[in-house]
Amino acid sequence: MTKILNISELTSRDNSCDIIGRIYFLDDRIIRVINNDYRDQLIDFFSSGMMQELIEKKLIPNTWISEFTTSDSNLILESSLITRWSYAYEWSFNMLKDAAHSILLINDILNKYGYELVDPHQENITFFNNKPIYIDLGSIRKKYDSAWSGFEAYLLSVYTPLKLMSDSLDSVARSVLRLEYTISPDEGLLIRSCFFRNFPRLAKCFSSLSNNIYRASNLSNSNLSRIKFSHLFYFLKKLAIWIMLYKQVCFNKKLIKMPAPKLSYSWSNYHDNFEISKAHRLLLITDIINTLHDAHSLTEVAANQGKFSEYILDNTSINFIIATDRDPLAVDKMYLSNKFRENFLALVYDCTNPYAIGYRATFPDRMRSDVVLCLALIHHLILTFNIDLDYIFNCLSKLTSKYILIEFMPLGLYSNGESISLPIFYTEDWFKSIFTKYFSIIRIDRLEANRILYVGQLST
Repeated sequence: MTKILNISELTSRDNSCDIIGRIYFLDDRIIRVINNDYRDQLIDFFSSGMMQELIEKKLIPNTWISEFTTSDSNLILESSLITRWSYAYEWSFNMLKDAAHSILLINDILNKYGYELVDPHQENITFFNNKPIYIDLGSIRKKYDSAWSGFEAYLLSVYTPLKLMSDSLDSVARSVLRLEYTISPDEGLLIRSCFFRNFPRLAKCFSSLSNNIYRASNLSNSNLSRIKFSHLFYFLKKLAIWIMLYKQVCFNKKLIKMPAPKLSYSWSNYHDNFEISKAHRLLLITDIINTLHDAHSLTEVAANQGKFSEYILDNTSINFIIATDRDPLAVDKMYLSNKFRENFLALVYDCTNPYAIGYRATFPDRMRSDVVLCLALIHHLILTFNIDLDYIFNCLSKLTSKYILIEFMPLGLYSNGESISLPIFYTEDWFKSIFTKYFSIIRIDRLEANRILYVGQLST
């Protein structure tokens, strides 16, 4: 029996609307109220077998036709809620490359059923169970006798930032991925081609030509039939479609062959020969984590390649790990080592710079875990980067709902027996006084001469 859904009882967001309907949130589900004009098209998504194929291949969230209706719509779709949402500017090179491949695969499947992706930009895909997953049903439209209408959007918002990463321009790529608008075709061409960077006027002409070919390839036959010499324009349209298809094939080949960035950072190789079994302090920390019986998820800050996070996942009751580092190459190694683990998420993130823009939720709001783990980091932030300890603890407290494990280095940047002069304020009493503003102390363990572990519970 059909049930009437009271929309006023559901939560929504200002940007949760597209041409096919509006999105609401109900418990652990997403409710999409379909505009009646698109009802038949959405029904065809399911009756054709297209949705089943996409769901079985885990390319879109599990979605089904709801038993609910509303006073304005007789078709409602329900989907599983995507938790721990991540954005493209938080991904490593190979994560973005896998997402790019996923978009192409989805579009190929849609083409079999007479549909295509018209808006395949980076905001419409995220990672779930450590796999790229596409979430915008509103960008699936009927495909006509034309080239892929979403190709330019894909090229500018996904392929071009990936090319920047491959060229070791990681910070520039992340800045592009953070934009609330897409870069222009002229800019995209200059980014992708060294040749055109030397001849910007020629680049503008080529970009204009490419845009006209793209527009010609998407002209409708009904419009062409009203034009004088329509047979000539039909031929030109077919030629434009062929050019666009050839362009897509070329870029697909470039995507497959696109190399990982060669730029190396100071700590990128820190975990290359790292063995947890030989690190006594990490074994002790593992035992301590096992005493936190109500902790099931953990975020590690400055995880490097995530070797210890992997060990925690295998040897404790923690069943989900978010491992972060500001080093994109270390995170890429972490992702490649764990890409087949559904409960391991590797992200590029600087805990002292929780970036968010516009409608996007902050990283802590999306990724908060039961435990935050922060080892051998604080002394670098304080003594090298001059970041205030109170600010650091404020940032870390937002990443946890229950516990923190953090190391204090009483000797500072001490290394190989060489003592470094420390500021007068840099003492354990000072560290403890600020720690207790945010956490109550559970235990303190001196692990080594320059490592003191503080375990705390978030103050309420």
